[in-house]
Amino acid sequence: MVYNSLRTIRDQKAITIAQLAGKTSISIRTLQSYEAGERAILPDDLRKLSRLLLVTPAEILRQPARPSRSPRSTSSKY
Repeated sequence: MVYNSLRTIRDQKAITIAQLAGKTSISIRTLQSYEAGERAILPDDLRKLSRLLLVTPAEILRQPARPSRSPRSTSSKY
């Protein structure tokens, strides 16, 4: 599985996958594959995506940060 932050960045920019596909000429299915980590982002597509999303290619290729889990409390309330 190939990890990247494409979906996170796209969500932060409030752009739908259909809008991104229309503005980059990358098919929706290909974008879905990129976001799901099913395939690596092609260099040409990476340039298009970084230009449109106003981020560096490195930011797109960065593994998304996972929210940290808070440790469960072992103390009793009673």
